[in-house]
Amino acid sequence: MHLESSGLKDIIEKTMPNESDTFLSLIAFKLLDYNANCYAERWYNGSAARYLYPNAE
Repeated sequence: MHLESSGLKDIIEKTMPNESDTFLSLIAFKLLDYNANCYAERWYNGSAARYLYPNAE
């Protein structure tokens, strides 16, 4: 993702430090999967996102 090179990741982490992992994992979900949001937790548990964003709720 271009979140790091664009600086967007830093902005998200500074703006919402307690929820940044959740928000970033949802961005990844929407970019990589076409399913409805109700499947986001199942996707998260079975993907590498749980290692990239371990504090996501």
